[in-house]
Amino acid sequence: MSNVIYLASREQSQSKSCDHLVGSTTLPTPSQRLPSTCHSFRGDIRTQDIFAESIESHRKRNHKHRVLFPGTDRFEMERMDMWNHDAICTPCLILQPKTASEVSSCVLAYTTGVRRCLGENKQQGVEREVPRLCIAGGRNSMHSIMEGSIVIDLSRMRSVTVDSEKRICTVQGGARVSDLDSTLGEHGLIAVSGINQHLGVVGCILGGGFGYASRKYGLACDNVLDVDVVLADGRLKR
Repeated sequence: MSNVIYLASREQSQSKSCDHLVGSTTLPTPSQRLPSTCHSFRGDIRTQDIFAESIESHRKRNHKHRVLFPGTDRFEMERMDMWNHDAICTPCLILQPKTASEVSSCVLAYTTGVRRCLGENKQQGVEREVPRLCIAGGRNSMHSIMEGSIVIDLSRMRSVTVDSEKRICTVQGGARVSDLDSTLGEHGLIAVSGINQHLGVVGCILGGGFGYASRKYGLACDNVLDVDVVLADGRLKR
């Protein structure tokens, strides 16, 4: 998902269960366990080259998404930024789009890379592994970044816009519950989302989404109006 549009609701000030959502939010303390430092990229370098070439071949003139390679400082910082330190690993590449169009380009590049890998395997009689595609939003899932995977990291897409008159908010794919609550709080509104402030909004919706306002307004997925989805062939659908 690149964008999600769903309902926001206005609660009266005497509602104790929802008051704290419009105030200052305190992020929960992450794990104190030290991250492992024994990880290093052990994947096939040719596979990495195939996907890097596919990404650049689909990059349009106005696209500025980052491509992070293992060993660079920014790559190391991003792969270590996991809520669960047991999930820290070394992916093949980390892609950081900033717009829906760039997400589309990254997905299409991944599909092209998979076809090229399978084609070379057949022509050369080798069994080169095809990297899995992972989507990193709130980074709470063990599957958001995996060893040797191609990661589309949505951390540069955390915008939340609010139409206070229609009580509708639009959330980018990388936004977290803390981003949603703090933005809606400025307008005296709340939206049904997760209880954990570090959770990604999209992941919360995909899992149903039970929050403090759910008894009155249902699950987060019940309040979704529109979703922009990027298909495997790069098409953007609503």
